[in-house]
Amino acid sequence: YNLTVDLPNLTHSYAIQEEEEEAHLMRLVSILRELLLCYGPNNEKQMELQNHIINLLTNMPKTCFEELLSPAVLDDDNDNDEHNGKNMEAINTILRFLDHRIAKAEGTKNAKEVLLPVLQLLILMCQSNRTIRKFCRQFILPALGDEVLNLPTEGQKLRNKLTRMMTNPNSELKTLSAKLLFVLCKESVDRLINYTGYGNAAGLLYDFGLLGPQHN
Repeated sequence: YNLTVDLPNLTHSYAIQEEEEEAHLMRLVSILRELLLCYGPNNEKQMELQNHIINLLTNMPKTCFEELLSPAVLDDDNDNDEHNGKNMEAINTILRFLDHRIAKAEGTKNAKEVLLPVLQLLILMCQSNRTIRKFCRQFILPALGDEVLNLPTEGQKLRNKLTRMMTNPNSELKTLSAKLLFVLCKESVDRLINYTGYGNAAGLLYDFGLLGPQHN
């Protein structure tokens, strides 16, 4: 992490100056993918490893996130990890990591420290990679169905948890939670309100400058 955090033209940038550097970083991300899918000696150690990997991935250029995907295997029994001909197991692992972390940290004092890196990573990945965004959208924002009868904050699905985070006292947490959902909604104000409710979305949309007649 310390070796990559200060590399020039790296974080949040599409431009990688040296082809050799790009190749090394892509290889690093492919290795991180394999490590994400490893099983630790126990659940605690496995979550610790995943946490370190996610922190490091936040330093990677957006062009490298494709290396987290691999061609889907036709005889793979787990269809939940396949999307658009790609194996999405690594992305699924990151999403489940987020779900687990919110369940553990929601309402605690260290929620910011625990959740900001994975939220930031998911936003970066979804903004830069269409396949990842569509898979995350299916995971977090599936068709509502009978859920429209309940408040968006009621329930233990990841959408419910992220919606509750939108009213978190910590401004960074609520902003990143809202931004992730907004990106998954393809930056549609109406769609975000449909999934999270006007009351939960209004404050953040106002902060983003997205409330007003031009956005109706």
